[in-house]
Amino acid sequence: MNHKLPFGSHYLILVIAIAVACLLYEIVWPSYSRTSAQTFNGRSNGLIAFSTNRNGVPGEIYVMNPDGSGQRNLTNSPASETRPAFSPDGKKIAFVRDFKGIYLMNPDGSVQTTILDGAVAGFNSISGFPSWSPDGTKLAFDGIPKGSPDGADIYVVNVDGTGLTRLTTDPASDSAPAWSPDGKKIAFSTIRNPVPNEVNYEIYVMNADGSNQTRITNNTKFDHSPSWSPDGTRIAFTSMRDGNFEVYVMSADGSNQTRLTNNPEQDSDAKWSPDGTKIVFMSSHTGGGHFGEIYTMNPDGTGQVNLTNADSFDMDPSWQPIPGAFVPPTPTPTPAPSPTPSGGEDWEPFQPPSNEANFEVLSCGARTFVKSRFTFPDAGNRVADWGQVAKSNSDFSVDVQTERWTGGSAQVITTAEQVYDLGLLSPGTYSFTLKSRGAFVKTIQFAVGGSAAFNPTDDASVFVRQHYVDFLGRNPDDQGFGFWIRNLTSGCGADAACAERHRIDTSAAFFLSIEFQRSGFLAYRLYRASFARMPRREELLPDARTVAHGVIVNAPGWDAKLAENERAFYDDWVNRANFKFEFDQLRNDQFVDRLVANTGVTLAPGTRDALVSDLTAGKQTRAAVLRTIVDDGGFGKREFNSAFVLMQYFGYLQRNPDEGPDTDMTGFNFWLGKLNQFGGDYVRADMVKAFITSGEYRGRFCSQ
Repeated sequence: MNHKLPFGSHYLILVIAIAVACLLYEIVWPSYSRTSAQTFNGRSNGLIAFSTNRNGVPGEIYVMNPDGSGQRNLTNSPASETRPAFSPDGKKIAFVRDFKGIYLMNPDGSVQTTILDGAVAGFNSISGFPSWSPDGTKLAFDGIPKGSPDGADIYVVNVDGTGLTRLTTDPASDSAPAWSPDGKKIAFSTIRNPVPNEVNYEIYVMNADGSNQTRITNNTKFDHSPSWSPDGTRIAFTSMRDGNFEVYVMSADGSNQTRLTNNPEQDSDAKWSPDGTKIVFMSSHTGGGHFGEIYTMNPDGTGQVNLTNADSFDMDPSWQPIPGAFVPPTPTPTPAPSPTPSGGEDWEPFQPPSNEANFEVLSCGARTFVKSRFTFPDAGNRVADWGQVAKSNSDFSVDVQTERWTGGSAQVITTAEQVYDLGLLSPGTYSFTLKSRGAFVKTIQFAVGGSAAFNPTDDASVFVRQHYVDFLGRNPDDQGFGFWIRNLTSGCGADAACAERHRIDTSAAFFLSIEFQRSGFLAYRLYRASFARMPRREELLPDARTVAHGVIVNAPGWDAKLAENERAFYDDWVNRANFKFEFDQLRNDQFVDRLVANTGVTLAPGTRDALVSDLTAGKQTRAAVLRTIVDDGGFGKREFNSAFVLMQYFGYLQRNPDEGPDTDMTGFNFWLGKLNQFGGDYVRADMVKAFITSGEYRGRFCSQ
């Protein structure tokens, strides 16, 4: 975006607060009674696949023999590759790449192919383990659609990438699906039963078509990542009900819930061996800097053995079904890793039918716009170039470039829209024609009467209400709504400059408010501190909504409610998958030093050593130390202006600063420079004024 804020498209991407207890996705297993634990004979048990960051933070997929020998890399690419899942016949591994798509490869890492490209299929993220149907024809997974204001949902897709079907529709996050051995049921985790101040996931079971969703755990703490025993009689899962993440098992109907592990650190990510005689799981209880190792144990919790023993974070185990017993191989050289394919996306031109295109003529003030919208029945269609408006007398036209992806796509309805600024038009009759690569698609005629139309954002009530929605993610409370309307409409009379200043100050107040500072700005600082980057809009907005949930500043008990939300959010944050991949392999001193480096915080003498000492002694958690650094006043001050500018894009323009009509961060950097130049004074910098008077912002409301 250049500093003139040119008018462009808007699109709503209110994506979920990513049900990120996906952090601890799939899990544990059956509890045979201690007197009936079977003897391990290796029958039908092959390789164990797992994810590790031993070659770098993004994560790669390794396999090893079931005794821990022969650990070798399968993926070896700069992308993040996680969540391996062996097919029922043991001949394929499904996995997730960059939390954006599901891929398939052979057990030696060769022939990597795409099952589902999340971006093409309309997903913002795909985070849970793929779970195979017992016949090997389908995969269940959890994903977050682009533009959704809700949490993740459970989907199934054929292994060839066709037949994408959504099974759950609850606004809360549903994740970690697990297919029952008979193929009739899918167990999953959901946060649809909220408990105050807790991240309360519960285990549900539903029919394989999504019907009859039934709750089988009822605990006020975190229950997640169900996993069926091979005979289908038991479900293992991870629970925090005893104050720590441990592996539990229960009968398939939810009865007889029994704890299997009892360690001071985390135990999770369990999977059965195909013959049901062992459970493989992730544990962090080894110590000595080993924050995640792959273990096996008997189904009653006894006989725990560390298989990986590496200075890395190893997780996501999956056991390969094969006929015959395991025989330790003769040592051989580690095979060279297969190159990872680029994904092979191939777009070709196509001509959209006229019924997929629609127009809406919008008049804002003395200016006319045309909103062009495509409604595609297939997720594999896109508009690659929206073109530029051409004018000949009273006729306008635009030539767009639509494309179809040839690699296969899902039958999911998607929309794409663009608003074209036709400028100031004299009274008369005009036409607007849409073409695609020179071929006619659709035309519309419209009349301009010459009278200035009223933009809804010029109405104080609409202006204020939209700020509540855009910045705070909620409808206005009566007291605040009335206050800000009075602030806009009182004391200026016919003084236009005074009215403009009230409008600018009112708008800026939503970013500066306690509610946003302790929700949105908190989430912003967490991304900076954890990953040394600014958040994307689809990341920050749901996180801000989560922190501020149920809070109305100045309502009775609001401060205590917000404080509890913050505490729960920090606890959830450090258990997210991306945070764990970054930090769980680090020693306590490395953990503190990484946060300090990411934030640029200057700790007082002795504070750094005290934080490390408290972590080592168990006096503070990593969530508490993270909060100490994120709440540092110098860090907040340093990031304040950057967050202020970023929210102008997120709130007013409903997009990231490097998305259309922009192609880079030029506009963001311009406004950040202006704000810094004037010491954070948004009035002298003309920043807020420029955004709320821009055609792109005001054009959002032309049809209201």
